[in-house]
Amino acid sequence: MSLQLHIAIFLFISINTISVGFADEWKNINSTADHRSQSTSKLTKNPAIKWQLEVDRAAVFASPVISAGLIYIAAHDAKISAIKLKDGGVKWVAKLSAPISATPALAAGVVIVGAKDGVITALDAESGKEIWQVKTGGTILSSPVIVDDVIYIGSNDLYLYALNLSDGKLIWKYQTKDYKYGGIYTSPSVDDQRVYFSTKSGVLHAVNREDGKVVWRSVLGSAVYGAAMLDEGMIYLGVYDRNVYAIQADSGEIEWTTKLDDWPQGSPVLIDGVLAVVSRRGTLYGLDKKWGKILWQQALNEGVRHGFSVDANGVGVLGTLTGRLIGVDLKQHKLLWEEYMSGSIWSQPAIVDGKIVVVTQDGSVTLLQ
Repeated sequence: MSLQLHIAIFLFISINTISVGFADEWKNINSTADHRSQSTSKLTKNPAIKWQLEVDRAAVFASPVISAGLIYIAAHDAKISAIKLKDGGVKWVAKLSAPISATPALAAGVVIVGAKDGVITALDAESGKEIWQVKTGGTILSSPVIVDDVIYIGSNDLYLYALNLSDGKLIWKYQTKDYKYGGIYTSPSVDDQRVYFSTKSGVLHAVNREDGKVVWRSVLGSAVYGAAMLDEGMIYLGVYDRNVYAIQADSGEIEWTTKLDDWPQGSPVLIDGVLAVVSRRGTLYGLDKKWGKILWQQALNEGVRHGFSVDANGVGVLGTLTGRLIGVDLKQHKLLWEEYMSGSIWSQPAIVDGKIVVVTQDGSVTLLQ
């Protein structure tokens, strides 16, 4: 057997061994750049707690992100922790210069995190060592996404930034207009051509990925805090005026709106042509994707501050302000299971390799399987 063939076989085995170990990842808020919030893995029928870890007693509003067997948690004490998915062991803790509310993003062995002092930091995912920093002119509450080694992130200096992943150098920035206490709170949503994001004043922007030039702007009814979910040329998002909006991605034209009983939380998820969304009051809804008609609804009777995370079978996972973590069959719209955490849940759970990772506001990290 030739040396070249030996090398080829070795590389094939090595690559496939690595991919089998970490087949599923959750690399930014809502998992992907189009914010679909869906895992490729399936949950067990009744997930049970496998381990718990107290990261810190500082407030945690950022969602966990996961890659290559490590969970990354950012907190208001300005720390970001890397935790082993297998057993909850702490691999490293890095201290930044300001509190963190936005969810980090992961790509190519790098963790990108924006803090409240306006600084964007790149950390080595394995060691936590700083790679580079970029200072913006305002607080960062927008969770970054990374596509093709380009970081997209908003700052409350009213710019959307596109930065090079390797060194943080500016590719382009796009300036918005907003009122004195406004800003960019949403995580950008990215497709093949454009980046979509909203301002607190309620304007949805579409800009070209390549150069940051504006394509269109659409005025919505109120402030926007959650990321838009993209699907087949349509944009779906919840707005503070209590409506879910369906908007054409090419033109910005509003296709339909549907009013809920309260402000929609997080991003809608799509299951078999039905949009599942939850209101701040804790009412679950299923909306027809094409027309926005309410097909079903169910009240939890407790507050919720984020959207669903969904497994490959259409099971949605959601946490409440009482610490109740629930699994919902979003196809049959029925409750499947529930577990109680040690505190209030303000951030979206992550689902990888059939496991659920959830963080409470007081800094407790739990893995269920």
